[in-house]
Amino acid sequence: MKIAITGAAGFIGSALYQYLQGKSEVLGLVRENESDILPVTDYSVSHLTEMFQGVDCVIHLASKRGAGQSFVEYAENDVLLENILKAMAAVGVPKIVFMSSLAVYSEQNTLPWTEDQFPIPQTFYGLSKLTGENMCRYYARKGINYLIFRCAIVFGGNDLTRMMGSFIRTAANHETLEVRGKSVAKRDFIYVKEVVHALAWGALECQVENTVLNLSSGECHTNLEIAETVNQAFENAGNLVYHSDIDECLDDSYMASSAIKAAGYVHQYTLQSAMQDVADVMHSNH
Repeated sequence: MKIAITGAAGFIGSALYQYLQGKSEVLGLVRENESDILPVTDYSVSHLTEMFQGVDCVIHLASKRGAGQSFVEYAENDVLLENILKAMAAVGVPKIVFMSSLAVYSEQNTLPWTEDQFPIPQTFYGLSKLTGENMCRYYARKGINYLIFRCAIVFGGNDLTRMMGSFIRTAANHETLEVRGKSVAKRDFIYVKEVVHALAWGALECQVENTVLNLSSGECHTNLEIAETVNQAFENAGNLVYHSDIDECLDDSYMASSAIKAAGYVHQYTLQSAMQDVADVMHSNH
């Protein structure tokens, strides 16, 4: 089986490219100046049509992220996806695995979010992902089967940005973690190695087609719980300051994982085992 990965130089894409070596023939696609060894594409229909010859499945990860204040800032995501689907249809690629996001959900009175709920995106980024999902549904009419993963908040690997990355860097240096806010909101974080394992399963093993699955950790945690777990993994326990008198300005955001389990997926990591793996990898690299 031959799998093409878009965004193969990215956070998830680079890890997936390495994971699939020996499991499948892999074509990793990148933009100009993103890699010295992987094939470069401009993601035009004509070039993708050439690149997709003999491909059995496309795992689409290339995407603009952020907190844009208008939909037009993410419009290129949907143009890129349409180009991919047009090229797939032109050469007969039968399947796409599309990475969507829990950002397509928002309603607090329906937690945990399930795939059968009507999604109302939280952000323009989430709206662009929902548009991408519907584009996959549209192109199913042209013979392209789809599997859509609505992914939780990803952490680990070489991404040490945002809150989780800050906690990891601080604990790894045996410095004091600061948790600012009441820490009552529960959120869904998923380890990058779990995401990679699930994407590979989706391309190579999953028997369900033309469906949406929540790619959830199956857990939800407060910021304080996460900080304590990070500290434990890095042998930094107790080195924490909790500012409980501040409003954390966060809502609960977590998804049900029953559908993906029913489809045959077996989770590989808990928050504790994932964080211990992060610590072990960082220690082995020093």
